[in-house]
Amino acid sequence: MAAFIKELQSELHSALSAACDAGPNSTSGIKEGLKLVLVAARVTNSLATDSSLFAGIWDSTIWTELLNRFVEHNRFINSSALVGICKQIIRLVQRWQTLPSSKVGERSVRWGHEAVGNKRKAIADPDVNVGAKKVKKGIAIRDNKRGE
Repeated sequence: MAAFIKELQSELHSALSAACDAGPNSTSGIKEGLKLVLVAARVTNSLATDSSLFAGIWDSTIWTELLNRFVEHNRFINSSALVGICKQIIRLVQRWQTLPSSKVGERSVRWGHEAVGNKRKAIADPDVNVGAKKVKKGIAIRDNKRGE
């Protein structure tokens, strides 16, 4: 899979760079190409078992270079969609490159969420309060009395 994604990244970058240098044609083709790159990065994200694997496949520098080309060209000044999608790709790739190597089960901890486990395990654990609800606008729900 890694070789295929690397080749896809390389070919899409080449095609998008060539389209950037081409004459005044529509930006819709470039936008669709960037969407394909974003989907490929997200699929790699979901399939990668280790952050070092993802970082070895994707290269953020080529997408940063392409973003700079979009910003410099007069043709793409009004196309915030191209710049936005390219920034999404860069953020996704850079996030994986800056994270320490970890396995899939640790992803939720890495993204800032505590991994309590699945709901069945949480129900079986007496220390985990699954039924507790938060208080909204002075109205207490479930175990609390109204107004407290």
